Amino acid sequence: MTRIYNTSVRSRQFGNAQLVGASEWLYGLGVTSRSYSSVQRRQTAALTRESVLDAAERLFAEQGYQATTLVSIAAEARVAVTTVYGSVGNKAEIVVAMLRRGMAEPSIEETIRRVEGATSARDAISEMSRGICSTIQKLLPLVNIMYDTAPTDPVIAATVREIEETYRHNLTPLVSMLERNGWLGPQLSPDVALDILWFHFGIPPLRTVAELGWAWPTTEIWLADQVAYALLRQPA
Repeated sequence: MTRIYNTSVRSRQFGNAQLVGASEWLYGLGVTSRSYSSVQRRQTAALTRESVLDAAERLFAEQGYQATTLVSIAAEARVAVTTVYGSVGNKAEIVVAMLRRGMAEPSIEETIRRVEGATSARDAISEMSRGICSTIQKLLPLVNIMYDTAPTDPVIAATVREIEETYRHNLTPLVSMLERNGWLGPQLSPDVALDILWFHFGIPPLRTVAELGWAWPTTEIWLADQVAYALLRQPA
């Protein structure tokens, strides 16, 4: 009887272990499934947001900010109007989101790295001119939307000022490099040098150049020549 009883206990213990193990496995599977679903939802939401921003940028560029409605943006993105509101917001908030996405353009950081890695003043200026012209050319529709809509909404206008300040700050590595190596022309303070760079490489003048129909390769070379003449020490 003792042997039978012990065997029965062992059997029940083994069975309980199996049940506990199965419960733990199922619980773990449930947690993993929930986590996976959460990741999927975030990914879907991010893709929807990008789709809305892409649709809005196309429509703003084609038919203007005022003529574009949230209904038309939703139709272009193939989502409901409530989804547009939920994923981004109203029209002004959509513009702000588009502008912040533009500020994250990878070519901006790449240009700064190339400038800082240049081995001569002229190479550094050429890298800055090349990078800026390439980036503005790519973002020109967004740049035009930015300046066209800024007067219509204070939130957009504040974002534009923030972008201009960040853009201007991104020109300082070139000024620092020229000053550090003694390449900056006499009588030029870093602040004045930065003003000169903004005068040539700022967003408004480049927008004007685009409106005049200049080819970007021509613009890139011309601007580099003008900046070099304005900033660098000239041979006696």
